[in-house]
Amino acid sequence: MLGKKTKGKAGFKVAKAAAKRPQQIVRASRILGETLAVTAPRAAYELGLAEPSKPKRTGPGVAAGIVIGAGAMYFLEPEHGSEHREKVAQLVS
Repeated sequence: MLGKKTKGKAGFKVAKAAAKRPQQIVRASRILGETLAVTAPRAAYELGLAEPSKPKRTGPGVAAGIVIGAGAMYFLEPEHGSEHREKVAQLVS
């Protein structure tokens, strides 16, 4: 076991060395943080601690948006929109 005095000396030496190289410590901590951010979720999935998120289905929403936008352009067109609305009204009634 190390004594309190030995631990204090070792801690002082580490702190002194770290103070001399702050840029290296910042760089090392950034690399460590990025590595953990990337690998931690993957490790959690593989260990069964978390479930991966399900892929979101964006296709139906995009298709509905296209249909709504095209319909709005067809019926609200400044030059021929009223003609289109009248034609559809005749077909419906």
